[in-house]
Amino acid sequence: MLRLLKEKIVPSSQDLQTAIERIRVTPFPDNERAVEIKVILPLLAALGWDIHGDAVRYQYKVSGTRSRNQGVVDMALIGARGPLCFIEAKNADERLDNHVSQLLGYAFYEGVVLCALTNGREWWLYLPREGGKPETRKFAQLNLETDPSDSLAEQMQQFLAKDNLESGQAEKLGKATLSEKRERAIWREMLEKPDKSLVQTVSERIERETGIRPPASRVATLLAEVRFEAQDTTSQNTPTTHPRKQASTHPRKPASTPPRKPASKLEVKGDQDKSATQPDHDTKRKMSPSKKIYGVKIWGEYREVRRWSVAYVMLANEIYKRNSETFMEKVKSLDGRKFPSFSHSEEACSSPASPAKYLEDSDPTIFVYVHGSASSQENRVKKLLETFGYPSDDKNIWETITE
Repeated sequence: MLRLLKEKIVPSSQDLQTAIERIRVTPFPDNERAVEIKVILPLLAALGWDIHGDAVRYQYKVSGTRSRNQGVVDMALIGARGPLCFIEAKNADERLDNHVSQLLGYAFYEGVVLCALTNGREWWLYLPREGGKPETRKFAQLNLETDPSDSLAEQMQQFLAKDNLESGQAEKLGKATLSEKRERAIWREMLEKPDKSLVQTVSERIERETGIRPPASRVATLLAEVRFEAQDTTSQNTPTTHPRKQASTHPRKPASTPPRKPASKLEVKGDQDKSATQPDHDTKRKMSPSKKIYGVKIWGEYREVRRWSVAYVMLANEIYKRNSETFMEKVKSLDGRKFPSFSHSEEACSSPASPAKYLEDSDPTIFVYVHGSASSQENRVKKLLETFGYPSDDKNIWETITE
């Protein structure tokens, strides 16, 4: 559904991408008026709106019957039957979430199909006529500073272009996007906190296949693990957004404790793998630069894992949960010359050999670049911890269990 709707959208114009790139090379404005003049108006002009005509109204007055529906919106995009979209500008350092409810109230009262809240850098897009709490009506979050300009232009064209708003195509695509986002959230919640019916279904399937019925607690653990394991089994030839896979039909050892290994081979470490003996030239291709991983503890919680890339994504997700407001700004220092470490664009973080993974709890979705050897993933773990001020050798935060 979402893909078919996108195919009907006219591709991003070169003018819009050029406008975005011009805005990026100048310092971002620090007050509402400057945001309107230097950011919003150039973008609206590139999106087909006559910023000097009647289609763009400034300081649009909303005269509701209640005080909460009375006020002024910075800009209104007007169609043949009235306002189609409200745009509210805020200072660059102002928290946008403090103004969501008021803007949605204005938009709902006026019957507006879409509204945008922006501080110049971030653009939060909402469907005000959808049901639910304000935060559940946000279907897109764009970043003018960090998102790839071509992807950003495409999304702005889809949701804010004059032709698409007037035709109703912007609302249709917004609804499809929001529906997909809500479906993912429901599926993620089902995996994290599976209800009895889901656990029973999986248990019965495992029993049919293996002849062994696993405990309900084990099935719940397996379902939670699917969130991360599915990301690591996506086909390299056919990468897709938000990959998912079925739970394994073979019971495994409980993940509440580390897997049993011979004591002489079990090593608990923090950031000590750099001292590992390097292979000589003749055996370099036969030996792994890092020991095989069997599990990690992140903030004291043990998780069974078999790949360093998955462990890295797990850690990044936990750090994001604790630093969501500053996460994208801080991780910029980790970007490579060709690929960003983290991005809202899946394409930007995907290499031909390694499709991007993503942070489960991010909203909007944050994709992760994971191409590289096990030793490079270990190095990324260390840098990520240090970027957010966490000691890389603090085993209360991070430790690995290897062979």
